[in-house]
Amino acid sequence: MIYDLMGLAFFSSTQSHYIAQYATDNNSKIYTYDGMRNGGYAVLEENTKFSTYIAGQAHLNIPCSYTPSAAIYCLRGGADAQEALFKIRTRTCSKAFNLKFSTTNLSTLPMSHIVATTSQWNSAMSNAFGQSLPRLEV
Repeated sequence: MIYDLMGLAFFSSTQSHYIAQYATDNNSKIYTYDGMRNGGYAVLEENTKFSTYIAGQAHLNIPCSYTPSAAIYCLRGGADAQEALFKIRTRTCSKAFNLKFSTTNLSTLPMSHIVATTSQWNSAMSNAFGQSLPRLEV
């Protein structure tokens, strides 16, 4: 599985606000989105390079009170890669959390249900996250 970096989200705790910068799928254009500016529309950043402004250290028009808080990635390989990742994730979750999924592919929206006793669930959660979590009481 290969993921490509597509953008970054920045957060300011003093402003309680997010700003995002992201690239087009071929990395030829970079946009900045700030819902409080430009009527809520993204703005094309002129004369920019992906390697400098998304994958690098420079961030265009991002005030200094903002810090990177999330990276946005795109899974390479289209529908086949999504299907393979879905199978890996559902198999892993089924084993780790004793879950059963309603589908084995992405042709329908999957639903899951727990097939575990309360003590099995609590034990699985502690093992998965390596700490004591709030206990499920039924």
